[in-house]
Amino acid sequence: MKRLIILLLFTSSVLVGFSQTTSGYAAVFKKKIIENRKPIPYQGVREADVIWAKLLWREINLGEKVNLPLYFPKEPLDGRYSLVDLLLKGIKNQTIMAFDTDDDEFKVPIGYDAILKKFGAGTKMIDQEQPDGSVIQVPVTTEAITSEVKKVLVKELWYFDKQSSTMQVRIIGLCPVRVYKKESSPDELQMKLFWINYNDCRTNLVQQEVYNNRNDALRLSFDDIFIRRRFSSIVMKESNVYNNRSIGSYAKGVDAMIESDRIKNEMFNWEQDLWHY
Repeated sequence: MKRLIILLLFTSSVLVGFSQTTSGYAAVFKKKIIENRKPIPYQGVREADVIWAKLLWREINLGEKVNLPLYFPKEPLDGRYSLVDLLLKGIKNQTIMAFDTDDDEFKVPIGYDAILKKFGAGTKMIDQEQPDGSVIQVPVTTEAITSEVKKVLVKELWYFDKQSSTMQVRIIGLCPVRVYKKESSPDELQMKLFWINYNDCRTNLVQQEVYNNRNDALRLSFDDIFIRRRFSSIVMKESNVYNNRSIGSYAKGVDAMIESDRIKNEMFNWEQDLWHY
C-alpha cells in the first residue's frame, strides 16, 4: 500500500512539473507539419515560351494591416518569428547567404557582423566619469533593434507564358529596409540592409509559420504569403534604359504614385490586349 501511495505521489509530481514547464500548443501536441514542409518546386519554363517579360521592384510597407504578419512579433513568440528575425537567424546560422545592398544580382556576399553594424549594434566605447572626476572609456554592447525594419523591397519578374497563356510572376530577391531616426536629427532615415536570393531561402521561409487570425491550428508560412501574393505593395522601379532608375529619382509625392499606377496598368492592359471578346 505504501509503495502504491509513493508511486502515485511521484507520478503526480511529474505531471505537475510537466504542466509547469509546458505552455500553449506544446502542452497538447507537437507541431510538425510546418517544420517538415518542403518548398513546392516551380514549374519549368522554356525560354521559347516566354514572349514578354518585365523586371519590377516593389516596396512592402510593413505598417499596413495586411502586411502585419511579416512585421510581428517584435521578439520570438510562441515559435513565431518576424520576417527580418527569421532572415537574420538564417544568416547567422549560415543557412541563408546575404548580399550587398547595391547588389540585387547576388554577386557580393556580406557577413552577419557587417549587417549588425548597419543596425548600429555591436561593442562601442563610451566615456564614463569616475568618482575622482576622471573619465575613462568602457565597452558597451548594443543589440540590433529589428523592429526598425519597417519596409521590404521585392525584386520580381513578370512574364507571359504562351504555353499556358497566362501571366506569371516569380520573386527573385528580398531586401529589408531599416527606418530610424538619429538623436541629432528629427528626420527619418532609411537604410537598405542586405539582399537575399529568394530561391535560396525558400526552405527557411516555408518551415516558419505565420500568424493566421482565423485559425491558430492552420497557419500559413512566409513562403505561402509571398507565393500567394498575400501582401500589399507599390511599384517603385521597373527595368528601363536609364540604368533601371527608380521612380523616386524623377517623380515625387502624388506624381510618384501616379507613375507607379501607370506601370501596373500598363502590364494589365498588355495582357488584356492579347484577348478578343
